[in-house]
Parts: sequence; structure tokens; C-alpha cells
Amino acid sequence: MNARTVGLCLLALALPLAGSARAEDASPLELTLAGAKRLRLGKRGYAGKLLVQIRNRSDKPVTFHHEENNYLVFEGEGGKLDVICHSCACMLNHVENKEGARQFSVTLAPGGKKEIPLVEWGCSGSYWRGPAAGTYRVTYRVFLERRPHKGRPNTCCDELRAAEFWKGAIVSAPLKLAVVGKR
Repeated sequence: MNARTVGLCLLALALPLAGSARAEDASPLELTLAGAKRLRLGKRGYAGKLLVQIRNRSDKPVTFHHEENNYLVFEGEGGKLDVICHSCACMLNHVENKEGARQFSVTLAPGGKKEIPLVEWGCSGSYWRGPAAGTYRVTYRVFLERRPHKGRPNTCCDELRAAEFWKGAIVSAPLKLAVVGKR
């Protein structure tokens, strides 16, 4: 076997399955991100449909934490992270820290599944800000431990754009997605 063949074999082993978590991942959860290959950006926010599927592949109940659209992470050139940040979800996370509520906690039985459709890109408060037009590697991320935001709700989006925030997250395999259009 020559060096090129060995390199191609190693590359094939390193590539994750399109849209789902790698099989060798020791996490009890399997995350799959599917849907549109593009989001349309306009004056009224984004348009497009994505679907997150989460499956408990362990033999015990598993609780995970998410923030709907906020945990959809766009990785651009040079590894720069961006999110479509829903400030209302940031506010709910902030309130949960103080009151102990669990708006974004889900417990799955062994073999259980949860789907999170990502079809809303704004609310009565406003349309959510996010990445500019371009091509991104997009993943969906969840945590087994609650990940409260450190700052005030208005700094939440900045926290979500920092790589440090995502340490310890369970991450889907990347989906190549284009954001097209103008604001």
C-alpha cells in the first residue's frame, strides 16, 4: 500500500456520516441534523426548514438540555462561529437559573427519540439575528448538564458565538448549508 492509499483510507475513516453524530462517539445521544441545504435571508429574517432528531442510544433514561434555534451553530471560514440567536430563549434560560424551571430540558427513555423542528426564525419580539450570506458547516449541539449563560440575557448571543461555551457539548455531524440573500 502506498502513502496516497494510506492517506485516503485515513481520510475516509475521519469523515463523519453526513448529518449524524459519528458512530464511535461515546455519547448516550445520537444527533442528526437534516433539511434544507440553504436558508434564505431577507428583510424579515430567515426562511427554511431544518430538523434535529435526537435518539437515546443507551439503556438508561437520559436528560439533555437545548435552546431550540440557539443551539444551531454555524462555522464559517477560519472556524469563526455564529448562531441565529433567539433572545427570548436567552431570557428563559436566565429566568430558569433564578427560578429552577426547566423549559429546555428533555428526558428520553432508552431508545427514545425527540424531534426539534427549526422552522421559526423570529417571534413577536423581532426577527432573530444570525450569520450573513455565505456557506457554513452547521451543527446542532446539546448538553447533558445545564449550561446557564454567565452574563445577562442581552450578552447571551455573544456567549453562544464563543467556542469556549460549547466545550462538553454533544454535536451532530456537520451539514453543509448556504445562507443566501440580503438583509
